[in-house]
Amino acid sequence: MKNSKLYITMTLILALSSTLLFAANGYNVNFSQSMNAEITLDFDLENYSLEQVTKNGLTYSTINFENSITTKKNGFAELPFIHAAVQLSDTKNITTEVIANDYVEYLLDHPLLPSRGTIYRNQDPSSIPYEVADASITDEFYPGNIAETMEPFIVRDIRGSLVYVYPFQYNAERN
Repeated sequence: MKNSKLYITMTLILALSSTLLFAANGYNVNFSQSMNAEITLDFDLENYSLEQVTKNGLTYSTINFENSITTKKNGFAELPFIHAAVQLSDTKNITTEVIANDYVEYLLDHPLLPSRGTIYRNQDPSSIPYEVADASITDEFYPGNIAETMEPFIVRDIRGSLVYVYPFQYNAERN
């Protein structure tokens, strides 16, 4: 009896702390699961802003998003993205489908800040310039996919997958 109470208490604490953890990241993730074991993730963005910065004598636009992780493709726009981990059953695989896709289009005064790629510990960040890659200037949205899932992983007895959502898309040629 004590073990079941402890288990329930720990489960509630974990659920509440994960909700607070996601809320503190500038976005909320609502999980729901239907009877046919379909998992729905609803991502709600909170505060983000468009600002201007000057790097290497050039002015760029940036998307400021609280506690964000940004794309790291060298020379392409540095865009914030969000993610969540989902638990999978042993017999199910994961597919991604974007159900609702409302968007707002912004016209920027300056191009988005390009990523400098992955910067390693033995590199001096101040020595790596901000350069726009020629391959990034196309009439397509980057990163292209609004959502994607990674290959399932297993940690101890739990099988899961990461879901990445790219709420910001950028077309370098149109801007």
